[in-house]
Amino acid sequence: MHYGLALSWSPLYVLLRRRTGMGVVGAGLLTGTAMSLIADETMTPLAGFSAPNGAYPLVTHLRGFAAHQVFGLAVAVTCEAVWALRGRRP
Repeated sequence: MHYGLALSWSPLYVLLRRRTGMGVVGAGLLTGTAMSLIADETMTPLAGFSAPNGAYPLVTHLRGFAAHQVFGLAVAVTCEAVWALRGRRP
């Protein structure tokens, strides 16, 4: 499930780079932030895959947010590397 979720959020990075002209780091961090807020903090509890957000201490949310920032930057590095190898830019 994690791989599918990650793949479904990766196109957001491409859209941010192509449509807004946002930089690599900004688009990566915004991708991670969007995934954290929408998927982890909203959809997961609503779908019943986790307890309500209030059941967890703040540090748990902050760790998840930080992990998603790393995810967003990893998406950025991967997309930029693929574009460079193919000789295309966003």
